[in-house]
Amino acid sequence: MTSVAQKNRTIDPPQPPSKTPHAVRWRFKTLLVSLALGLLISELVARALGWGYAVRTFPIVGDPVVHHWQPRNLSVTVRDVGGQYGPFETHFNSDGLAMRSELPPAGTPSVIFLGDSYTLGIEVHEAHRFVTRVGDRLGLPALNLGCPSFCPLLSRLVLERFEDRVTPRAVVLMLYNNDVADESRWRATARKNRDGRIVGVPGDAHTLWRRLCERSAVARLALFAREAWRVSRTRDLPTHRLMHDAPWLPAVTSPIRPHPSDPSWLNIRESILDIRQICAQKDATLFLCAVPDRGALRSSIPDYFSDYVGQIARECEIEFIDLPAAFRGHDPQKLYYPVDIHFTEEGHRIAAEAIAESLAPAIK
Repeated sequence: MTSVAQKNRTIDPPQPPSKTPHAVRWRFKTLLVSLALGLLISELVARALGWGYAVRTFPIVGDPVVHHWQPRNLSVTVRDVGGQYGPFETHFNSDGLAMRSELPPAGTPSVIFLGDSYTLGIEVHEAHRFVTRVGDRLGLPALNLGCPSFCPLLSRLVLERFEDRVTPRAVVLMLYNNDVADESRWRATARKNRDGRIVGVPGDAHTLWRRLCERSAVARLALFAREAWRVSRTRDLPTHRLMHDAPWLPAVTSPIRPHPSDPSWLNIRESILDIRQICAQKDATLFLCAVPDRGALRSSIPDYFSDYVGQIARECEIEFIDLPAAFRGHDPQKLYYPVDIHFTEEGHRIAAEAIAESLAPAIK
C-alpha cells in the first residue's frame, strides 16, 4: 500500500544527456570548416566577378629600403568609391612595378619614370598612362618606377635598386608640391652609412590586414565597402563640399624664394643631384618636371612650384619640361578628376605629348 507521501511525490522530467567534450569539439570544428568553406567560396566568386577592388593607397606594403612599395605579382581591379574611375584591371609585375610586362633584358635602351602617385597613374588603365604613351611614341620600353608618396630621396633609392638591371636613355623625375615636406619626413627616419650617405628608409612591417588585402579579393571588397559607406555618410556634410572644392585652390600663391640655408630645399636639391649623377654614370639624360597646379590653372595664376622646379633645373644644368605650359589652354576639369587629385585620361594624354616632345631629341 503506497503512502500519501509517495503519491504526492512529483516525478522529475527526463534530463537530456549532457554534452561531452568530444561533442563540443566536433561542433566547433564543424563551425570552423563551414566558415572556411564559406570564405573560400566567397573568395572564388569575388575573384571571378572582379570584385576585389583596390581602394585609395592600396596596394602598398612596407619596404626596408624605400619605405613602401607595391606588392609583386598582383593583378587587381581598380575602382574609385565615388565612381570617378574604374573598374579596370591593373597589374604589378614580379618587381612590384605597375606594369604588365617585366623589365627588359639588361642593355635594352629604355625610358625611366620616377615620381609619386601621379607617375604611378593607377587611376587610369595602363594603356592610357603618360608613361605608357611616351614609351609607345618613342618606341622604347617605358619603365614606371613611380609609387605613392615618393619624393626625390625615395626615387633615388628605387633607381639605385634597379640600377644594374636597366639601361635608360632618359630619366624623367616628376615632382609634386608636397615633395618638400615628404623629403624632410623620410630623411628623419633614414639609415646612413659611415660616410653619412642615406642608404635606406625602413618601412613598417607587413600587418596581417595588409597581407590579406594584398592577396584576398574578399578582404579588398570589405575595405571597399567600408570606404563606400564612409563616403556615403559624409556626402551631405559641409566637409564634403570642402573636400570637393579644396583641390581646386592654388597650392602655392606666391613665388618660392627659400633661404639659401633652408634644409628642406637643400635636401630636395641634394637628392636631385644624386639622381643626376646616377644618370650620368648610365649615360642617360635627366629631365625634371612638376605636376601642374590645377588650382593655378583654374585661377589663371602662375604655377609658382613648377617655376621653382625649373629654377632648380637651370641651376643644376638639368633639362626641364614645362608641363603647366602644355596644360594651359585646356579645361582643367577635363584634365583632373573632380575630387581625386590625379590626372584623367585626357590629362595623361596632354602630359605624354609634352614629355615625349621634350625627350625625342635626347634619345635619337
